[in-house]
Amino acid sequence: MDVAVPVDDMYVTACEQVGSALQLRFVYDFHPASPRNEQVLQISLEGLGDVSTYVEFFRDLLYTKPIYLERDENTLTATAGATISLSMKATALTLSYDSLNLTELRKEVDVVFEWYLNTDRSLAKAYKRIDTIRGLTAESIRRIELKSSGHARGGTASVLYEQQLHLLNRILQLLEE
Repeated sequence: MDVAVPVDDMYVTACEQVGSALQLRFVYDFHPASPRNEQVLQISLEGLGDVSTYVEFFRDLLYTKPIYLERDENTLTATAGATISLSMKATALTLSYDSLNLTELRKEVDVVFEWYLNTDRSLAKAYKRIDTIRGLTAESIRRIELKSSGHARGGTASVLYEQQLHLLNRILQLLEE
């Protein structure tokens, strides 16, 4: 019994021509926020015409763009983005599930590791900016305290300086949380 085409976007991981047949493998998103799914959708389209055109289409999309699949009997339509679409009419169309293979597992590890590295770099930049803001805020507090020391307590300038100090101390407190 054939399985249904998933309603979610998937990523093509393998594309191979076997005679007049096209063999495809699709995985769900590897993003850590996505539900974990170790199943791979295998699709076999037999009796296609210009298989090399279809192979080229899918090889250009390997792991790069989410693909939405639709099936109408022996016709499979693959849509990537808003404008890239391809319909394939086969004499036989088979869908089944398999486990991730070694190549797909390695790719998943590479993708997730790259996300980790990018997140780590972004976090380091964010901490550096926070430290810079913390330093600038502390320096502003020091300067305002120095300026306010020359004004009479309760005077207009003193009140304004106190308001500025309160705001800057609140910012500094938020940066420490």
